[in-house]
Formats: sequence, structure tokens, C-alpha cells
Amino acid sequence: DINTLDYIKQQIHEFMVDCEPKKKGKFDIWDYTVNDPIRPVYGGVFHDKENEVAVATDAHMLVACKESFDESKVDVEGFYIDSESKVITYRPIDKYGEFLDYRFPNWKAVIPPKDGYLQEHVSLGELDEYLKKFRAFLKLEGYGKRKPIPLYKVGNVWLNAERLRKFIVASDGKVMVKSNDRPIVYWGEKRTALLMPMLV
Repeated sequence: DINTLDYIKQQIHEFMVDCEPKKKGKFDIWDYTVNDPIRPVYGGVFHDKENEVAVATDAHMLVACKESFDESKVDVEGFYIDSESKVITYRPIDKYGEFLDYRFPNWKAVIPPKDGYLQEHVSLGELDEYLKKFRAFLKLEGYGKRKPIPLYKVGNVWLNAERLRKFIVASDGKVMVKSNDRPIVYWGEKRTALLMPMLV
């Protein structure tokens, strides 16, 4: 019966599933933040006036984007002052437009030099198909809350496939790989992205 509540719920669910890949395929700087009560600084986006980029990180992945930079969201007063070097360090801003009273990490220091990196390409469609099969396997095997991490190999580097998907959205499929103990990186005119490997 098409008028039953269960039928309507099923149709709504299928509609949301159909729309999910399209939504996740669009870049949004806030997708790279994380709600972590232990490290609340990672819940905000840092607008770096010096480099004119907006930066977000979840401690495993980092994205710096020129297109997301908003000068009106720069912390003009500053929060942290280094008494020795007299350098002012600015705060990130949360989704509600409030500055977080935490020092944002020096994101430029974690971006490695380009020496020794080789370019790879990852198909978003193939990665989505892998994740779809992985989730189906978990459902079939009846995994509960403690689910295994989906691993995906790019070159000689093993990565968390779900985080890799977010990286691919930011990098348009372009991946620079060096070794299995170094992050994968994307250097672009408008975006820079970094993802730490899995130690397997």
C-alpha cells in the first residue's frame, strides 16, 4: 500500500540516499572540521589573512582554500601573543561566527616540500563503489559500533578510505604520494590539502 507510513518512510530514505553522493561531492570547508571536545580548536575554520586562505583540520587531514577565505572573519585583535618573538597568533571562527579562544596550529609547518613526490589519480566513482561494497559487507557481517576502518591503497600508501574521499573532493582526484610513512598531499593554485597515512 503506497499510503502506509512504512512505505513513505522508505521512499524518503531512498531519496536521501540518492542525494547523498551529490551533496558529498561538493567542496565545503566545514566538512574538514571535527566536533572534538578534547581539541575544540579543530571545530573552527582559521582565516589566514597573511596567506589569504581559510584553513580547516581534524588532526588527520588539513585543507587550505583561497576560495573559502573571508576577510570579515579574520581575528583582527588576536588571542595569543608570543612574549619572545612578539608574534600575534589568531583564532579560528566557529559556524556561529564566534571566535574560539584557542591557538590554531601552525598549518604551514606541516606541509612538506615537494621533493620526491609522484602524482597519482584516484577516481571518485571507484572509491565510492569500494565504500559501498565495504558498508554492505559490514551490514552482512552484522558489525556493531566497533567497525573496522576501510583501507584504500594509493601508490604504496594505505589510507582511511572515508577520509581519502574527502581529500579527493578537495583535490579533484589529484594525489601526490611519496612513501608509506609520509602524508599524501595536493598542491593547487586555489587549494592545498594533506592527509596522513594509516600505519598497517
